[in-house]
Amino acid sequence: MIKFEYMICSAQLMHLTFVNGQWQGDLPPGVNGALDTCPKLWDFLQEAGDDGWELITVTSFVKPDELTTLYLKRKKTG
Repeated sequence: MIKFEYMICSAQLMHLTFVNGQWQGDLPPGVNGALDTCPKLWDFLQEAGDDGWELITVTSFVKPDELTTLYLKRKKTG
């Protein structure tokens, strides 16, 4: 049986903010400029794809570019 692992990511204004509940910025959330220290969403998706992750669905709230949740999966190894 094939088994998968999953990653749930939050993005805001095209910056990756959280991955499985862990903040991705260099400054704490809520601090002025913290969002700008988070990885760009495009760069993250390119790297995740190289690591075998597949984007399976996306949900957006408020406006499409303001708050987005991405769901990714890949086959478990081992």
